[in-house]
Formats: sequence, structure tokens, C-alpha cells
Amino acid sequence: MDWSKIKTILIVSFIIINLILGYIIYGTQQTFEKKVPVESEVFDQVVALLASKNISVDFDLESYMATVPSLTVSYESYDLNQSADNFLGEGYEVIDGVAILGEEAVKVENDTTLKYFFTTALDDKNDCTLEGAQGIAERFLAQYGYETEDAPWRIDQQGEFLVVTYKQFYKSYYLDEAYMTLAIYDDHVVRFSRKWFQSVAVQNVSRQIVPPSEALFKVIERAYNETVTYGAPIVIEKMELGYRLDDSILFSYIKSGDVFPYWRITFSDGRIIYIEAVKR
Repeated sequence: MDWSKIKTILIVSFIIINLILGYIIYGTQQTFEKKVPVESEVFDQVVALLASKNISVDFDLESYMATVPSLTVSYESYDLNQSADNFLGEGYEVIDGVAILGEEAVKVENDTTLKYFFTTALDDKNDCTLEGAQGIAERFLAQYGYETEDAPWRIDQQGEFLVVTYKQFYKSYYLDEAYMTLAIYDDHVVRFSRKWFQSVAVQNVSRQIVPPSEALFKVIERAYNETVTYGAPIVIEKMELGYRLDDSILFSYIKSGDVFPYWRITFSDGRIIYIEAVKR
């Protein structure tokens, strides 16, 4: 038996196998990253239909991902005592599941949602500005170990507070049900909530995406099916592709699982509609 010849054949075979595997992986990545142009004629027709329902479209969308990978996520979990030590230090007491020290309090809900409260007397006017709110939020997050390189997703007025909202993303895709919100009055963060994914695992399965025009048309369908009326003119400000967990009551305590692609459509009045983005 010619062992040197056999070794040569095995080496060549391994090289070929590695090349094939590399091609498959590259092809999978290219599939996930494939963009296609928006079908402009159909899209414009849907926009015209929306206009007849007093809904205008105020965004540009020239292309979208034809397919996206399947994702599995897992939430961060929080321990009440560890979180209280971080925010309050020593000397706090726990009453009915809430750690309290003076004007500050910390609460953990379902092991996955962390909440901090600062109960201070409010004066007549919130002197914080939109520009100042971001700096206050960033310093607060850095102080307690939750800093992020991403800019806030939104800063808006909610009642007497300025609320800074951060959203979690995987690449360019939003991950819904993962957020940090900070309510600010003057130079204080008076409320803080965090629910964040600790890990995002990519599965080797792709999902074909519903075109934007079809998703927008479903907004019209929903208006008919749910008897939604749009009396005053309203504007669709954003249309984003991303992922979300099932938010039904049966899954309210979920800590990990698969997330599914949705088009997230944001209106000028703050209303958000989710349209399932997977082709069936």
C-alpha cells in the first residue's frame, strides 16, 4: 500500500472540503446581506391609497433586505440585592420586593426588568433641555455600568419629564422589547428602566421578507379590519425592519427564545404598528 499517495489524496480531499464549506458560508452571508430595490411603481400606488385615508408617508426607502437570518435571544437577568448595592450602596431595606434608601428605590421585575426611582420634590419648571438630557443620561449610564456607544433612539417630552430612550440593535435591525429609558427632571434621572438582551445568536436559517409596499398595504387592511379611523391627517415617519418577541400574555415572562422579523411603522403621533415581515 502506497501510504504517501494515500496521504496526498487525503490532504487534497480536506482542502476541497474546506473550500466547499467556505463557499457555503460565504454564500449564506451573501444571502443574508442581499439587498433588493423597492418596487417603486407598486410602492407609489400604495402611498396614494394611504393618502386617500389621510395617511401620508414621510420617509425614503430605496432598498431593503430580501432575506434575514433567524435569531435566538436571551435576556439579561438581574438580582435585586446586587442591583440595590450598585445603585443605593449600604443601608437600604427591602419592602415588598423593593429596595429603598431615602429618596431612592430599586425594583426587579420577572428577573429581566431593572427599575430605579428617585423621588424628589419637583419645582415649577423642568430646566433640562433636549441637548442636556442626553449628557445627563450618558453620565448616569456610565456611573452604574450601563454605558452604550449608541446614540439615543429618541428624546422626547412626556408630560413634565424629558425621556431619553435607547434601543438595542443587531447590525441595522432593531430588536424590540429591549430598551433603556431615563426620565429626567432638571439635572436628575428620576426614573430608569432597563430590559436588554444579553446574547443574540444567529441561526443558519434565512427568512424571506415581505416587500415594504405589501407591508404598507396591510396598514390599510388593518384600518378596515379593526375599524380604525384616521380623521385628522397623520404621517408615517419611519418604516424599519427588525425583530421582536411574541408579546402576548402567555409569553410575558419569557427569558429567551426566537425573535421574528417585523416591519415597525411609526406614526407622527407616536403610534407604532407592527406588520409581520415573513413571507408565508
